[in-house]
Amino acid sequence: MATTIPARSKVNKKYTWNAESVYKSPKEWEAALKAVINDIPKVKKFEGKLGESAATLLKGYTAIEDLILRAQTIYMYAQFAYAVDTTNQASGAMVGKAGGMFGQVAAAVAFLNPELLKIGRKKLNTWMKENKKLAVYEQAIDDLFRQQAHVRSGEVEEILGMLADPFIGPSNSTSMLVNADFKFAPAVDSKGKKYDVTQGNFYSTLFGAP
Repeated sequence: MATTIPARSKVNKKYTWNAESVYKSPKEWEAALKAVINDIPKVKKFEGKLGESAATLLKGYTAIEDLILRAQTIYMYAQFAYAVDTTNQASGAMVGKAGGMFGQVAAAVAFLNPELLKIGRKKLNTWMKENKKLAVYEQAIDDLFRQQAHVRSGEVEEILGMLADPFIGPSNSTSMLVNADFKFAPAVDSKGKKYDVTQGNFYSTLFGAP
């Protein structure tokens, strides 16, 4: 068992996650984040129009799905970068930017579920039978109608989406305190040997795992 915990910058790269396979550099990540924000209007243009036809619904669903996937990738990249070194202020700033971006996306796509419910189960089932590509979303639509009592109006859902950013603040603050600011005294074995203790190696140190 290692007695000291090296900084991530000192760890052999082969033991770290391949961040470059997602974004080649922080600048590329920043560009991807800005691109998502810039593409929000491309999704908003479908608001109030999803019920026009199966083709329109498919285009809207596809645009929303693509935007959310890109936003999730950007957000998780920032979270992973932060998780490996919570003392890294640059990574912490990335998490803040990603949270703000994700809140905007959540608010922008909030009209989807209320509009699907407004279209109605009968028409949606007909459209899905006629359009195989739309039928891909059958499980998600079934799940939505199962939970329809908990879906609010588009305006309310949009406000709830906007709350994603401020509501994550307490969690981020707690993470910084517990994972970065708190320092633990070293563990000492029966021979007087000292071991660094962190949130990541607490249990392995306690139970003597290799």
